Amino acid sequence: MSRITPLPLDEHPRLELDADFVHVHVVPVEAGQQPFVEVLGEMCSSVDVSGGGGTTRVRLAHPGQNGTKEQSIFRPWWDGRFWDASFWEQRWKEDRHGKLRLHVPRDGQLRILSNAGRVHVEHLWGCDLSVEAHAGRVTLDDVTGRLRLETQAGRIDGTGIGGTVDVSTSAGAVRLDIAFLAAGRHTIRTSMGAIRVALARGMPVHIDAKTSLGSARVDFPSLADADASLFLEADLGAIRVSPSNETFRGVVEPVPVAREQAPAPAVDPYRSAGAPTDAELQKILARVADGSLSPQAARELLRAMGIS
Repeated sequence: MSRITPLPLDEHPRLELDADFVHVHVVPVEAGQQPFVEVLGEMCSSVDVSGGGGTTRVRLAHPGQNGTKEQSIFRPWWDGRFWDASFWEQRWKEDRHGKLRLHVPRDGQLRILSNAGRVHVEHLWGCDLSVEAHAGRVTLDDVTGRLRLETQAGRIDGTGIGGTVDVSTSAGAVRLDIAFLAAGRHTIRTSMGAIRVALARGMPVHIDAKTSLGSARVDFPSLADADASLFLEADLGAIRVSPSNETFRGVVEPVPVAREQAPAPAVDPYRSAGAPTDAELQKILARVADGSLSPQAARELLRAMGIS
């Protein structure tokens, strides 16, 4: 079952989506078509589309009790009984979620707010994209432009991305394959988790990687006078920067050169090249003892630091 609603992006080009507990899939609209939103699945009742002040707003209503509709509300990620990401992973497996597909211009302006769910964006070039997901997973494939990605509990993955990058997660892994970086400052941060970044070979970039408790390994040339600066920071976790299978082809704006990509090698995002020191292990054990770090989080951290 599929329901389609037009999006008035000609009059209000900025798109804002507020949708909880669904899979969100963003794709480019086909040439000659008007942008639209497509709702699939019984868990999604309907969408409310409104426009004003240059912004098109999309709100998703879920079936409630007694046939009522419960409007999607963007609340803090800890609000509610089942905020834990593992609960929602099980929910997806049961196929009880809804699916929402946005068909938008490749170079559009888009902001996605998600309390819990999955967000996948592909084949947007020269776009202005902001994703704020409190609990869930964010994935990008062949997306370039101004990219701002944030999760509180969940991982972020990107393949063939480029432009301006600002990525952060409080608890989760980050894995990015970057084709190019525009001039300026780019940041990738995690409070607890592993950061894996693969850069196109030959890309001119200055790299600064720091970790408070963990290991940082950079196997990529860092140029002090490069126009692009990449800052990576992990409070508890490992950082790894390495070359990708791609060759740097220059900074492309707004549309990247079409190219065939070699399959990315399978990489365990929690495996690090460096082993922790005794002092680092003592710090982790002390945090488990005082209750500031859960045993499960400690195990994931040790895996990220090279101990399985």
